[in-house]
Amino acid sequence: MNLTQGNNIYSDRITKILYSFVGLIIISLLINYIYISSKVIEPSNKIIRNEYANIQQKQLQNEINFVLRILESIKSENNISSREIPEHLIKYATSVLNNYNKNSQEYIFALDEEWNVIVHEDVESIKKYNNNYQHIISIIKDTIEAGENWVIYDNKPIHSLDMDDENIKQSYVVYLPEWKMTIGSGYLSKSIKIKSDDFVQKINRLINQNKSNILILNITLILLSIFIATVSNLWIELQINKNDEVVKKEKTKIDVALRDINNHLSKDPVTGMLNKRAFTSYIRKLKLLKNNSKYQVHLFEIDNLNQNSLMAGCNCRVSMLKEFYSCLTKLNLTHHSLFHIDYDRFVLFTKVMTNEEMNNLTQKISNELNSIILCGNATKILFKCSTTEINVNFDSIEDVLDKGEYALKIARLRKLNHTYYNTEINTIRNRELGLSVELMSAIQNAELKVHYQPQFCTSTNRISGVEALVRWNNKKYGNVSPDEFITLAEKKGILNSIGTHVISTALRDMKKLKDVTMTVNILPSELLQVNFTKFIRDLIKQYQIEPNKIIFDIAKQIDLQDMEPISLVMNDLRELGIKFSISSVGIGQSSLKYVCELPVDEIKVPLEIINKIDKNKNYYNFTKSAINFAAATGLNIVLEGVETSDHLKSISNLPNSSIQGFNLSVAKPIELIINEIDITNKVLSHA
Repeated sequence: MNLTQGNNIYSDRITKILYSFVGLIIISLLINYIYISSKVIEPSNKIIRNEYANIQQKQLQNEINFVLRILESIKSENNISSREIPEHLIKYATSVLNNYNKNSQEYIFALDEEWNVIVHEDVESIKKYNNNYQHIISIIKDTIEAGENWVIYDNKPIHSLDMDDENIKQSYVVYLPEWKMTIGSGYLSKSIKIKSDDFVQKINRLINQNKSNILILNITLILLSIFIATVSNLWIELQINKNDEVVKKEKTKIDVALRDINNHLSKDPVTGMLNKRAFTSYIRKLKLLKNNSKYQVHLFEIDNLNQNSLMAGCNCRVSMLKEFYSCLTKLNLTHHSLFHIDYDRFVLFTKVMTNEEMNNLTQKISNELNSIILCGNATKILFKCSTTEINVNFDSIEDVLDKGEYALKIARLRKLNHTYYNTEINTIRNRELGLSVELMSAIQNAELKVHYQPQFCTSTNRISGVEALVRWNNKKYGNVSPDEFITLAEKKGILNSIGTHVISTALRDMKKLKDVTMTVNILPSELLQVNFTKFIRDLIKQYQIEPNKIIFDIAKQIDLQDMEPISLVMNDLRELGIKFSISSVGIGQSSLKYVCELPVDEIKVPLEIINKIDKNKNYYNFTKSAINFAAATGLNIVLEGVETSDHLKSISNLPNSSIQGFNLSVAKPIELIINEIDITNKVLSHA
């Protein structure tokens, strides 16, 4: 077979295919023509309605996508990469969407995370009659939780009784977790049905007028549907392009507004200095540079800012801060930045400085601030400083500032003007953080034990009472000093819980003791707890103990405004027979005031005085006067901290009192205390 024959055969096959195709078309046209009335009209009507619905749905989706682009532009221009959007930007976005509703034929609605309407074409009416639309909000909520976007619901308020298909609304909704809102837009099925039915009726009239044109009309209908979809898409694209211009203009306005907001938020409202927000932004920019250089954060704290302002004769806080700021700016350091991050704290951010350079810097600042004029008065501004090394690529700002604050605390305790956050301080801080975590579960893990230290009567040498003291033996850290974990408990806000545990345990163990008093340290805040008197009364009843042998020792200073309510609680407990003791008489700012104004039965002279009783005659005379005062007022007196034989010798010349101290007897578990009381009594009985 030659090429010509091959081409002819191929041509014949193509011709046959074309004829067959034309024949099929003719047959299809004939069948279409014969059955057009019954087989095309209704399907065509359905197609028209579906096309209208699809077009409307696509318009809704494009509408929502356009809104998402607006929100994304706000987010990106604010340099927010996290999922947490600041509250002020959420409010700004809400206002943008409400303005969008005013300028658009369609409208957007939005719900916050509490499912309240925050954006709507008539948001005030919706809020006013919010309860009438809860069924719609509930359906939208269920749709979002199910992971869907299209929702269908009856658009009438819930109080309407005439539910029908005309009020069915279809909406496209999207949940935006980072914006804490759900946005959507919808249309009434009724509006689509009216438009499509009107179009169908016109076509049907044409079909009835001329059935010979039905086939052409159906073809036209299909083409028209395609045309409508194409035109709609072109129109939507045109609108998006137009809206792009609007977005660009709005973006420019937003950029200006954000710059103004950022400038405002990045400065201290009082002093006008760059604040912590500006410091955070500065570090973030350094991270973007991926610079591996190491820097130092020098955290400055002005000592007693309020006190210095008061001594200056007027409110000179702002002037003092500005003087300090001015002093730091005059240092002429290279590669440094200065920020006012808190009330009395400044951050000087520099490259790593040597110890000598840092010492020279602090000395220079101290000399500059040694004598300045504030409000017409000569004032000396004192400060403390901590230095923490930072790697901007790895260290968080909050962690570095927390380290700096901790180093400042160490500087205050050690009375230093400057300290570095070093390995030693890091170890102390890590121990404190670890103890804080362990302490939260110490009660549940039964790690907090109550031990009892005996109190001896100087006239009989017998054990007259015991004091309940809490001890902590942790699996990880071993025996932890009460001074250490009590301070942590106070910071964590669980000191009252520990106090409740100690009271319950001490009163339970009290039943095992005979003829001795039980002293329990108690906080003023515990006395102010609701139903505290009932709590104590229930424990007394539960353990069947004698309340007149219970002594509550108020070991903390009482705020002036709490004196009266605490006095009322004390009187209620004294009616049960409970006694009260005041600690630290002679060293507390208000201890004598408590003795005179509160219903107390006992006073305690603290170890700070007893430790010097054998070396300083004034302390000896004070102790003697305190014992005489107690005798004159009918109070018991306890001398704490009797630790040496010299203390005992000095006390032996004083009138009768109760004494306690670790040299006499350390705090022990209840079983050992019971044994010690028995042995002491037996020895004295045979003496």
